[in-house]
Amino acid sequence: MLQIHPIYLECTPNDTNVSDVNRDRFLCSLLVAHSVIIMVGTQRCSFCGKDIEPGTGLAFVQTKDGAVMWFCSNKCKVARVKRKYKPRDTKWTAGYEKGGKAGR
Repeated sequence: MLQIHPIYLECTPNDTNVSDVNRDRFLCSLLVAHSVIIMVGTQRCSFCGKDIEPGTGLAFVQTKDGAVMWFCSNKCKVARVKRKYKPRDTKWTAGYEKGGKAGR
């Protein structure tokens, strides 16, 4: 279970020409960009499938949809986010399928 604690900032746009809709979008983007995520209980790594104990691991929040991905190490984070590897094609993950790309 995740608990999200937003950090409220006094950064509202001071322009009087900004409509209420744009002001609300601005405030929502600040709320999403500046949130602290606290993990309660264990999570599973989004890439390799290992259990992550509380107080360890990395939380990665995607900006396009706000999805939270948990990683047990920087190795898993780089493989998934930067190199765009798939767990089923990587031998050291729990989701590895024998045969890899040719087996599909």
